[in-house]
Amino acid sequence: MDDLGLNMDTLKKSSIFTGDEEAFAFARALSRLTEMGSQEWVDRGLGLEHRGGKKDAESWAKTRSSYMQDSY
Repeated sequence: MDDLGLNMDTLKKSSIFTGDEEAFAFARALSRLTEMGSQEWVDRGLGLEHRGGKKDAESWAKTRSSYMQDSY
């Protein structure tokens, strides 16, 4: 840490290594992944909320179904 001009006393008092930022980043990532796994997220990505998108929805359901079968 010499290149940053920090000494051990300064680092001990710092919150750099408390893990708070990492905990926040993990919680945020988990939240995003949960949202991205939702049907609403998929519908938005396919543009289904604007068009009604029955044909696209059926196509996606078939694709998703085949992915699910492949994963077993």
